[in-house]
Amino acid sequence: MTQPKFIHGALPDNTYQGNDNCLSASEITEAYATSLSEKWGERDRDGFYGMMGDNQPLFRQEILASAWMMQAISHFPVMYNPGQAYAMGSNTLCSGRKDGERFVKRVPFRGTEYRLADTETCASITYQDLTALLNFAGMEVFLNTMKELFHSSIVLDILRTGFNGTYAAVNTDPDKYPMGQDINTGWHETARKYNSGSQIITDNFTLGAGGDFSNLDDLAQHVINEKIPQPLRERPDLVVMVGYELAAHDRARLFNEADKKVTLSGVERMQSQVAGRFAFIPPFMPGKRLTVTTLANLQVMTGIGTQRLKVGWNDDTKTFDHYYIRAEGYALGDPLMYAATDESAVTLTKAGVADKQPATNNAPEDAASAPEIAG
Repeated sequence: MTQPKFIHGALPDNTYQGNDNCLSASEITEAYATSLSEKWGERDRDGFYGMMGDNQPLFRQEILASAWMMQAISHFPVMYNPGQAYAMGSNTLCSGRKDGERFVKRVPFRGTEYRLADTETCASITYQDLTALLNFAGMEVFLNTMKELFHSSIVLDILRTGFNGTYAAVNTDPDKYPMGQDINTGWHETARKYNSGSQIITDNFTLGAGGDFSNLDDLAQHVINEKIPQPLRERPDLVVMVGYELAAHDRARLFNEADKKVTLSGVERMQSQVAGRFAFIPPFMPGKRLTVTTLANLQVMTGIGTQRLKVGWNDDTKTFDHYYIRAEGYALGDPLMYAATDESAVTLTKAGVADKQPATNNAPEDAASAPEIAG
């Protein structure tokens, strides 16, 4: 693959004169790139930071610190591709006794397989946007904005792919699949493929007044009882992730019942709970999907020694580019601890009348025939 051509100092001088030091755009962008060298090492002739390989865990920590959900998800450096995921700790009772002999309880490892795929995150800003930012504020704001932009781009793309990814295409198409459906196989698709889809409810059902489930509490409890084994149901770290369409539909029901006696279910919702578990609306999850799992069960694998970082001015495209390159994959530590309704199965009701809404994040129609990256 042809690497972008970076020419440092190629920006016009005196682009920005509003900062205290009267630095030009080229000087500020160069100062930003140079500041990263203090942590990631000097740049090589291709513009990559030389110490990135030694400081990969530190860079990952910086990314995780930018979003609370990313801190709760499991991130593992791995050596093998493909490989087997695993869950930290046991999900079953491991204490007991036996008369005359030792009590033994073998800990099962049910993690799904993962496959790493070459993944590039590129966050670029145009020369026009760059000069606008520089003329809006000084160097400190510019440096902080660039760092936040880059970290946010990485975090959000990981979540997009984790919730929507269906396969790893040789050539991705962000215009056709803006939710990262073709970047890699995400968590939901991994669960769909596990044990013939036993953890996913795909049979059609209605949610709302007069439907199969009257509210989110009923639906979430059904998912837990039907799809999660009994020893795992009472885990205190189980969460309910609710798609925004389901949440909006259920919230409208609560408003319509505002004149009625407050029930325990209503109080729980005020405390961000569904079926007695902490509930929230995750970014980029399909709007009509409901998932019950632990956040630690959602795993992101990164190949050891594959992370590379590159920052600089691209004179060919007239953009200031940030590149983060790595081999990345997604897995479930324990697939039995992931249960969900598929967005294609849900019909929302209004006043007892079914209102079928099309799923917005189906798997790409050509996923079966599209070429995948070899593992």
